[in-house]
Amino acid sequence: MVFLAGLCPFMLRKLNCIWEIFRSKYGTSVDYEDHLTETEEILEDQLNRVLTREYLSFLVDLLMKQSSCSVTEDYMESEKKIVTNNQSKKLTELGLKILQTESIRAVFVCTAFDSLRWLDTTANIKAILLSELVFDKIMEEGLVQQIQEANYLLQSVLYGIQELGEHEPNLSSLLSFGVHVYEELRHCFQDIQSTLMSSVACNQQSIRKLNEAITETTVKNKKDKLKKEAFKSAIQKIIGKNIGQRHKKDVVIKDLPPLIRLKQKEDSSLLDIEPNDNIGLCNLFSDNQNSC
Repeated sequence: MVFLAGLCPFMLRKLNCIWEIFRSKYGTSVDYEDHLTETEEILEDQLNRVLTREYLSFLVDLLMKQSSCSVTEDYMESEKKIVTNNQSKKLTELGLKILQTESIRAVFVCTAFDSLRWLDTTANIKAILLSELVFDKIMEEGLVQQIQEANYLLQSVLYGIQELGEHEPNLSSLLSFGVHVYEELRHCFQDIQSTLMSSVACNQQSIRKLNEAITETTVKNKKDKLKKEAFKSAIQKIIGKNIGQRHKKDVVIKDLPPLIRLKQKEDSSLLDIEPNDNIGLCNLFSDNQNSC
């Protein structure tokens, strides 16, 4: 415990600093040009990503029993694709001891929920798993006692959705976790609804639909889908998008008038011609054009 009490706060400060610099550099293009060469920049980026992923995996292994989670990564695309839980998420004895120790528990909670916004898709999936383990335990023990703590937990998930929402696998996992966090906190803190409204700028109607989906009695799979869709609809404005989609306008095709207006021809028929009318046929077959 003494080792973790020294390591975890240091790593939290270090990784938060690393990813804040990364976000400001590549997200807002602040101080983009630096003294690093291209090779050094790529190497530093990869080292930071590997460090983040391995540290989060280390924390998950401390809390959860072995072989309870298998992770499949596609290194060709360098993105997280599939996460499968083979067994229920059960805490180890060490994990229970960690989350019962107040000083270390606070750092674990902050690490789990702060890491949801770090801009690495694979690390984000690991962060979601870590956050689920921590959140379920602290809610089970009734350790979330103030609205400020509840606000931090929910807003951390929303921040993660805003930062990584453009990646479909991450968005799907974050939405599932987000609606779970909101549902659990709503039982203890009614004001969490106001927090959600102010954070995502949604209206009362969206919150009402979300609450109705949560309280609806139906088949579990169908209910989970309804809750997820209602939650996504409520937070639609903050979901992260690819830079090419951020300022995209909806295409509206109107009924345009034709470029050339054709005059409608009057109906005419040879049957309407009188027998004595001169229609010029004589001139066509006559040698003398004045004979007809």
